[in-house]
Order: sequence, then C-alpha cells, then structure tokens
Amino acid sequence: MTDFTSQTSREQWRHDRHEIRDEVSAPEPVLAPRGELDLDSLGPLTEQNDDAVAERGAVVLDAGGITFADSSFLRLVFATHDRADLRLANLSPTVQRLAGPTGAGSCLGFPSGRIACMTQGNLAAMSPAQGESLVVVAAAVVRDGRLLVVSKKAAPEIFYLPGGKPDADEEPLETLVREFEEELGVQPMEPRLLAEVESVAALEGVPMLMTVFEARLSGAPSPAAELAHMRWVSGREEDLRLAPAVRDHVLPLLRQKGLLAA
Repeated sequence: MTDFTSQTSREQWRHDRHEIRDEVSAPEPVLAPRGELDLDSLGPLTEQNDDAVAERGAVVLDAGGITFADSSFLRLVFATHDRADLRLANLSPTVQRLAGPTGAGSCLGFPSGRIACMTQGNLAAMSPAQGESLVVVAAAVVRDGRLLVVSKKAAPEIFYLPGGKPDADEEPLETLVREFEEELGVQPMEPRLLAEVESVAALEGVPMLMTVFEARLSGAPSPAAELAHMRWVSGREEDLRLAPAVRDHVLPLLRQKGLLAA
C-alpha cells in the first residue's frame, strides 16, 4: 500500500536539516510518496509528477517515506531530471541503496539534493535493451518443507531463489553451478528442470525469464559475494518479502507438488 501527499510549503514537511536546503523553496510542488514503489504501484506518483512538471517545470521529491523501490522508480527520476528541475530531499536508506548499483548514488547524495549527473545514459546502462528480457537461472532447494531463499546486498529486504545471470556462451546448468559455488559455497546436486517463469525482476523492474531447477545441495550453504542474507522459509512468514517470480510462480508450483510445509 502506497500513500501520496502533495505539499507546497517546505515547512510542512521539514523534519531535520538534512531533508531540504535553502535552494529548495516554495512554491515548487512537493511530492511525498509513502510506502512501497514498484512497477505496479508507481502510477499515482507518475501522474502527480507529470502534472507538476507540466505546470511548474520543477518538482521536489521527499523520498523519506519510501520503504521499498525498484528501478522503475529510478527511471522516473532519470526521465524527470531530463525535462525539469528535479530536487530530492530526505533520501531514505532504501533509495540510497537502490541508487548504488546504477552509479547514481553519489548524485543522490549531493547536499542540495539536485540530480545533476543523472542522464538517460544511466538508464540505458541499468536495463536490458528494449524488447529484451533479463535472463536468469535459479534453483528451488527445499529441505524439510522449507525453501531456500537469499537476498542481495543491493536490496537486503527482498528474497530470491539462489542463482543469477548467465555469462556469455554459458549453458543454464553451468550458470547454476557457478552461481551456487560463488554465492553459497556449495554445488547444486541432481538438478531437474522445474519451470520456465516469466515475471518482472524485483530490483531491475524489467521483464525477466527465469529458468528454475529443483536441486539438492552438496553441503551446508553460507551466503557470500553479493548476498546479504539466507533463509529457509515456508513462504507464509509475515516478515518475508519475496520477489514477484518466487511469490507468484515458484511458491504455488511447489505447493501444488506438496513440497512446502503448510
């Protein structure tokens, strides 16, 4: 659930000296999204942003209330910067963490909050070419009725199946073995094709094609490399945020097969 508020007075939303600087002054429209922003929930903010740009040619975005965002939010930021005076204030840890992998993190940290070095070049670099899908290979590892999921340092609150993107000329099973060795220190044993999943990549916000195998592990896994956390889950935990591909496709399939605990 995401709430949006629009304000025109900076005194209404100043909480500390880091949120807004003297360069940012009324009557520039201030947009203050609250909650989670992804490809499905970004519509209201996009509409308000477009209206502000059309009417004033400038907009202030109070990002302090954003608890989750994917790259669709960053693309909105890039596009707005290209056609208007965009300023950010009160950057939440979520927004700063999301910007890091794109190379925009240093821009987001400018004292004035102005996005001075974001360009369409950043956007082109962070997503596949138009019409292409992100290709991923992953494995569903179930032990005692619980599924192994991992999160990345770039977004530690979102959990995925272990796996990753194939290198050039790499076969799916080669990718799976490499990713498991690099990130978990184990090998996937007796992999069997489970499904081809079409979804939206949670972090990149682009179409994704994920080849999913069932597998056992050669030993005890331990997160390394770009991984932040590892969990064994039933999928019903209240504090668990799963990537859309896992939540909407993999979990129902595993439940249908009777592999997950009720």
